[in-house]
Amino acid sequence: MKKTGIILEIKNGKATIMKSGGEFISLPALPQWQKGDTVSFREKTPAFGRRSLAAAACVLFFLSLSSVGYGLWNTPVSLVSLDINPSIELQINRFDRVISCRAYNREAQVIVEDSAVSGHSLDRALTSLFSGGLESYLRSSPYITYSVQAKNRSEEKDLISVLKQSTDALLSRYPETERATVDIYPVSEETVSSAHSHHLTAGKYMTILQLQEVLPEAQVEEYAHCSISEIHQEIEKCSGHNSQGSGAAGSSHQGHGHDSRSETENGGTQEREQKHAHGGDHD
Repeated sequence: MKKTGIILEIKNGKATIMKSGGEFISLPALPQWQKGDTVSFREKTPAFGRRSLAAAACVLFFLSLSSVGYGLWNTPVSLVSLDINPSIELQINRFDRVISCRAYNREAQVIVEDSAVSGHSLDRALTSLFSGGLESYLRSSPYITYSVQAKNRSEEKDLISVLKQSTDALLSRYPETERATVDIYPVSEETVSSAHSHHLTAGKYMTILQLQEVLPEAQVEEYAHCSISEIHQEIEKCSGHNSQGSGAAGSSHQGHGHDSRSETENGGTQEREQKHAHGGDHD
């Protein structure tokens, strides 16, 4: 009988797979299999004989683990948001797979509905979202803002690296968008919670906080429905600086390998996060 399941681990040529019903099974790993992949396989019908009791014991053992494995797969440990005009938020599990994709506005809802991202790596999820319509917004709004909330600094660094590499590769496919400016904000759980209280992604929330530095009277609600590009235009107008100075607090770079602003992952980014997130450092 043909079954499907998700690969939780590959070790010593064996793949540990969680089946759709939550049970575990161990199978010889095929060369193309990777951790987190959804795969199809044929499961033999068990034959009862001398080893029936041993087989039954194994089944009971795997069943006892099934609820644990199912819970681990569906528990988010990291969060990545993406804003252009569409605002999208991805939840990622400990196996580095997307388990949730949330749209924060109507533009994002259309893209999310047309993009299959559940169970994919962050890289594949971004590819799906861009091909699902995100790239069209960059023609009129040349800013992409990400936020990353992770369980520790190491995971945060890894996610930022994936975002940079994936975004550069994606922008290179669309020549008209290759000059897009990319901002990446590491954020704490407190910042994410504050953003959610305004029904915003953390990335857009941080951009509005950046606006408040040059326009203190600006209210979050007033700019909640603006695109990232519109908020940056307001920042530039109020600060009297060009776009080169508008994103110095984030880890910013320009698409297609052209540096537009200095990388400040260890300096400006952390100072900004501490300023706005009320001391939300990672362990």
